[in-house]
Amino acid sequence: MVSVEAGAKKPSERIFQRARECLASAGLDPTQVLYVSNKLETDLAPAKKIGMRTALFVGDKSTLQARPEQLKDQNLKPDLLLTRLDELPRAFAG
Repeated sequence: MVSVEAGAKKPSERIFQRARECLASAGLDPTQVLYVSNKLETDLAPAKKIGMRTALFVGDKSTLQARPEQLKDQNLKPDLLLTRLDELPRAFAG
């Protein structure tokens, strides 16, 4: 799903509500999804709010958008921190 399908732009919650609807229509629960981004407040927080697992990609410091105090906030804190994209498989390891 892309934001234009929801008729909104990030960080609109409407995008993430639409994503939850798409997941439900595919028989998926948001907890089965890992949302990866380098933008904590505009991407990961809304994804976490609808129940998705979240991973903050910190490998590209020039585009990282997260302050240390945000990482302590339970409403924002990602489930995982990734420094390299090849670490993604560990997110799915049982």
